[in-house]
Amino acid sequence: MKRLLFVDGFDTVLTIGTQGFEARNVQDPDTESVVRGPREGFVENLQVNLALLRRKIKNPNLTFERYTLGQQTRTSICIGYIEGIANPEIIQELKKAEEERAKRKT
Repeated sequence: MKRLLFVDGFDTVLTIGTQGFEARNVQDPDTESVVRGPREGFVENLQVNLALLRRKIKNPNLTFERYTLGQQTRTSICIGYIEGIANPEIIQELKKAEEERAKRKT
């Protein structure tokens, strides 16, 4: 898809490629039916999923730590927890495992 950019005062128009990928909207999951409670499911976009979690978990101590996996795929992942509730030893264990995994790949 291409977009045109007009800038006031210039007689030139820029053509900008704005290709993206198809993304699903947050909606009811097809495989899980619920009688009560939220009717929203995760999608492929990590940022949308994190926003969905933040909207549902209104706790200022909710923390997400992002990591990137893979040299080729550069897949984004997150470790999410609520400070003061989550066991700090388990969080440290997860962080240490991620650091060791990253060292092995370099």
